[in-house]
Amino acid sequence: MILLAAGVAVAFALWAVIAAPVWVVRCREAGGHWALAGIVYLSGPVNAVIQLTYPGGTPGGFSLLLARGNTIAAWTLGVVALLSAFRTPRRGQGLLLGAVVAFYGALLLSCVIGYQPAPPPEEYFITPLLVLPFVLHGGYEWRWLVTVLRRALRAIVVLSLASIPLLPSIAYDPECCRELFGIERIQGITGHPNTLAILACFAVILELRGGRLIWLVPELAAMLVAQSTTSWVALALGLLVIAGRLGRTARAVAITVGLCAVVFAVTDRQLVNDFFPPEFWTFTGRTTIWQAALAGFFLSPFTGYGPNLLDAQYRAEYLGVFDAAGQAHNQIVQTLGGTGLIGMACLVAVLVGLVRGASRAAAATAGLSVALLVAFGARLLSETPLNPQGSTATLLLLLALFGITSAGSSPVVRSTDGIGGEPGIRERRTDRAQEVTA
Repeated sequence: MILLAAGVAVAFALWAVIAAPVWVVRCREAGGHWALAGIVYLSGPVNAVIQLTYPGGTPGGFSLLLARGNTIAAWTLGVVALLSAFRTPRRGQGLLLGAVVAFYGALLLSCVIGYQPAPPPEEYFITPLLVLPFVLHGGYEWRWLVTVLRRALRAIVVLSLASIPLLPSIAYDPECCRELFGIERIQGITGHPNTLAILACFAVILELRGGRLIWLVPELAAMLVAQSTTSWVALALGLLVIAGRLGRTARAVAITVGLCAVVFAVTDRQLVNDFFPPEFWTFTGRTTIWQAALAGFFLSPFTGYGPNLLDAQYRAEYLGVFDAAGQAHNQIVQTLGGTGLIGMACLVAVLVGLVRGASRAAAATAGLSVALLVAFGARLLSETPLNPQGSTATLLLLLALFGITSAGSSPVVRSTDGIGGEPGIRERRTDRAQEVTA
């Protein structure tokens, strides 16, 4: 085990010495920053692949070493990217930047003066460290970020589909509660079907904006086998926003995908039964979780319950035998229960900043920023995407939304920064019209 770990460390060191300088230059020439690209890849496909080594779903031994190494590498890149962002800050992002800082600050505040104070989890520090550079950094173009995100999401989708025949023990959801045409829900390499579905949803939206339409086949297939109703709603809303701004071929594909979904829902009774089972009308049991989470709000309306909201002890007291609820499955309820009215005010500020930024970026991104925002909004109603989860695949949703919104709403400040982030000659320029490569 020690020899294997040493081998991995040596291989990584050799890659850093030989390949990293070339990668840094290529990222800069393509309109981006190497540290930001590293955060995307480490949090997305690299982290997901590492999870495949977890014995029984829990990291241990060499898998734990890999996971810790990946986390340390991610937050190190976050520090590098943040330092570089201070040298080339993006103008006009004060509202969104302040709102994000306040939101994650409210989480830390609840750890100190919440109803149930507790040491803050590691994710409370890692997540903002990885998100803030994408808001503040002025040295990357939104098209470059779209290209990087596409590649990361494609890798996750393809590996998830490949895991069905190759690694069925991890491909299927062990707590499956529904089937589609006799197929149980697929989670692939993401750890949960809902995660795979929303990542594939974002991949479809990004693919329609300058990507390759052939990639829609595996991405839509991943959404189909993941069987997440919320993700289909998110995709429909995103397509509704972006369809009118696409090219002729992409627009036809978007309309076709939307019409097929409607036809299946209306004509295929089995599909209706699969996607709208009896428990659908209680949001698959979420109303019970919401009531339990709001109990934490009433215990401490201003600062919330704290970071232990819906942990094992909390669930035992307020949910009884229903223990499958590690989070509130609704961002508003989660924020109210965990951080109270202070956190809720910060959440509203974040949403206002996103709406403002997405609207300003709509023209430059041809509606992509708004499409991602409305799709993300659907996710907010059934999950807690803003809750800190560290360097994981779900972080890509935040990086896509915050990054593309910020980069699309203001010009790029180009710099000749190298690996060390030394400031160089800066020039302001607008986004390029053609697609760029990472």
